[in-house]
Amino acid sequence: MTRLKILVALLLVAPLARADSAYTTTNPSSDGIGKVYMGREIAAVMGHEGADWLERPEREQEEKPSVLIDAIELKVTDVVADIGAGTGYLTFRMAPKVPRGKVLAVDIQQEMLDMLNAKAKKLGVSNVQTVLGTESDPKLPPNAVDVVLMVDAYHEFSYPREMMQAIVTALRPGGRVVQVEYRGEDPAVPIKLHHKMSEAQAVKEMSAVGLSHVKTVESLPWQHILIFQKPAEPVPSSAMPATESQFPGASLAFTSNDPIVKQAVSLMNDGQFKEAQSLLASDDGHADADVQRAREETKEIIRRTRRDYSQDAPSLLKKVQKDVPDATAEDLERWRKAGAVQFRMVDGQIAYFRREPSNLFRFSDEAKQRREANQKKNDSPDAWKLTQHLANVVAEAEKSGKTEVLPIRHKMTYVVTIDADRPGAKRGSVVRAWLPFPQEYRQQKDVKLVSASEGAKVAPNGSPQRCVYFERTIEDPSKAIKFEEAFEFESYAYYPVLKDESAKPLAADWSGGCLAERPPHIVFSPELKKQVADIVGSETNPLVKVRKIYHWIDANIRYHAEQEYSTIPSFSLACMSRRKGDCGIQSILFITMCRCAGVPARWQSGWETKRTDNSMHDWTEVYIDPWGWIPCDPSYGLQKSDDPKVREFYIGHQDSYRCIINLDYGRPLVPPKQSLRSEPADFQVGEIEIDGRNLFYDEWDYDMTIEWLTDER
Repeated sequence: MTRLKILVALLLVAPLARADSAYTTTNPSSDGIGKVYMGREIAAVMGHEGADWLERPEREQEEKPSVLIDAIELKVTDVVADIGAGTGYLTFRMAPKVPRGKVLAVDIQQEMLDMLNAKAKKLGVSNVQTVLGTESDPKLPPNAVDVVLMVDAYHEFSYPREMMQAIVTALRPGGRVVQVEYRGEDPAVPIKLHHKMSEAQAVKEMSAVGLSHVKTVESLPWQHILIFQKPAEPVPSSAMPATESQFPGASLAFTSNDPIVKQAVSLMNDGQFKEAQSLLASDDGHADADVQRAREETKEIIRRTRRDYSQDAPSLLKKVQKDVPDATAEDLERWRKAGAVQFRMVDGQIAYFRREPSNLFRFSDEAKQRREANQKKNDSPDAWKLTQHLANVVAEAEKSGKTEVLPIRHKMTYVVTIDADRPGAKRGSVVRAWLPFPQEYRQQKDVKLVSASEGAKVAPNGSPQRCVYFERTIEDPSKAIKFEEAFEFESYAYYPVLKDESAKPLAADWSGGCLAERPPHIVFSPELKKQVADIVGSETNPLVKVRKIYHWIDANIRYHAEQEYSTIPSFSLACMSRRKGDCGIQSILFITMCRCAGVPARWQSGWETKRTDNSMHDWTEVYIDPWGWIPCDPSYGLQKSDDPKVREFYIGHQDSYRCIINLDYGRPLVPPKQSLRSEPADFQVGEIEIDGRNLFYDEWDYDMTIEWLTDER
């Protein structure tokens, strides 16, 4: 009997057009092509004319495909590639098993795919997508497939090494290859010799491309079910490189030694924006490219700062009156003088922060009370509460003895829309976009790119600021441009049991870095060093040091809405001097203080994904032996709870509602962006440029929607 399933091979006898030491030649046998790979002659294939054989009624009895499908153990969210799908005999049996995933039906013959598409339409199946491959490439997207199924297929690949290398690239970390072959060891199996394969031969060939043999299932009458796996690659918590100083995470406006830049920044800080702009304009065209870039970036920082402080008193008062109808201009002036409203002087005029009055209602008790008097109480007893979730985490961790508990599966859909008619954009202009993408990292697992705009390229796992990259040529600049992605991941709460008596001093030979200054944002100023000494005192226990610093920040640093990070010269210095900051600014101060106290500390960020509210968020990790890197979230602060485990939860623990995107700040994207980033430090909403010109946030919009695919127990 000759196996007729159509596989990723092109011709009846594949020509040896490529000179490659991986292959040798021999005289073709009756069912081979004369091409030898790893001691095995590659089998010949037949065309689409034999399609009826694939759908023969007796196939269920001979091959038991339902048993095979069960053995694969598909998850409902899996993306499965059916290599050599043919007419879709197995494709349509797998589709119902992955209702929140999809099946990529791959074949090299368009005739087969046409039949398959017609069948999908007839059956009303929407989660099957056909892919036209080649003899050496299945044309699957990288890092996007959970399971690759090859049923009686692999032995016919004309270029098995190239095909498998491409398949490995398409697999996500931990993804599986399920290879089904007629047993070569069994002479009783009525299949021609070269259309069978032994387990030993299959393991040898899959090992050559880096796949590990997990198991062989022998539940089919005549065939092996061989299961292989791509190595899982979650980022080990110790993986970040120690050297950081070359990544300041700030514009050249704050790191350049050019005297013109320094003077312009000084003028801006004194409120003399026009003079600063005139100074920079008067000395354009500097011969040194680095100096010229620093001056151009400084112009942009001045523009961004103007944008941040663009409200006058009447416009702000109108916004305040939406919540406090009887507010007056005199009230606003009184609140300003009391420091409750964020403003700065711009060329002699009072300019209010564009996000006010959000900070007013944080820093003025009077304004807050007057607003509350006009608001209706809307506390639902059934509403999701963070403290209850934290109590659930503690209870489950203590009950199970596990550090990773209460997983919540998320689906996040992110859309970026670039405004039409961008300055300088023309037909043929190249748009580059970097959108955020989650890490595989300890308590964050099973990350999947569900869908994306054409051409999506996912950065390798462990890239410090992980992204999906797109590149597109503009056809019509008068039309808006969209880039979209949807991804899923599992986020576990992380709750190691931390005891002071178990904490150990940092090893004398510690080589993991994260202890030094990193100007301009991590700076051990004299004021900070004195404050840390006062907080820590003679304490030597690293866990106690961290707790003392956390408590100090909770008591002394208030949360407020922050101006654009790109316009802040130094996060830690700003936070120390103002005694306020948002999550990222507080996190950098916490990191700086921990490092100054001799405790390694580093940045993490992404999104907080709570069921009641969700947004961009930044937090930290500290290193304490024997637990290694543990999360700390200073801006969440001490929780309102009588249970000390809940109250101090965010000192060393993390909830289930996070999306980890960044393992550091200020790191290059993949591929690197050449222009000044809209956000040089953080990366949560993306970066866009057209023909090398950065597009700031006022030239595009983003929308993030979150679905929780798991009910919290």
